[in-house]
Amino acid sequence: MVVSTSSVPSRRHLALLVVPIATVTALGALGTALTPYLAVHHPLVLLVLEARDRNLVLARHVALVPYVVVGSVRRLLTDPLFFLLGRDYGHAGVHWIQGKGGGPVVRFTERLFRAAAYPMLVVFPGAVVCTLAREVGIPTSIFLVVITVCAVAAVFLIRWLAGVFGPQVDAVLHFFDRFTLPATAATIVAVVLWILWERHRQPRANATADENPPS
Repeated sequence: MVVSTSSVPSRRHLALLVVPIATVTALGALGTALTPYLAVHHPLVLLVLEARDRNLVLARHVALVPYVVVGSVRRLLTDPLFFLLGRDYGHAGVHWIQGKGGGPVVRFTERLFRAAAYPMLVVFPGAVVCTLAREVGIPTSIFLVVITVCAVAAVFLIRWLAGVFGPQVDAVLHFFDRFTLPATAATIVAVVLWILWERHRQPRANATADENPPS
């Protein structure tokens, strides 16, 4: 899909997509930084900040209904935004993601998705896949149904697995409870270092993206 200059939406429209994505990403980083504390004392808040697989496992003692509702909604927050980014900006949306880092991974994911769009949408509905979904012809209604069903199914599956490995998960929670302060300090430092590293490699990632424009 080639997006002509005249058809590209305004900067305000772009901000309406990018700002929420950046906000949700920042909340996820906060959740990762505070994981040891939140997993023990406020597991539902942990899911609100970031409902990745690891956090869903750690939050296994949350009641089923809020667990499924919060976990599913949180996992679905950015997927429609990336879909709209791809719909409105074409491959430039993927180019933007590539410029944020992970260039080789982005290109590899893109190649896989173009070879098997629907299986990838079911198994790995991440930023690149959702951004490319409209470009490869997946209708909006089908996209929404697939990502919703997959998100809910994934939450139920992880809840079940967390129960299967309950003793091991509880051992981790017990460790976090016993060493909350040093464990949380360690995760905060790790997240800060990761952010600094991402900023350090950002210019290189942008340069790589510019040197390898989408064909």
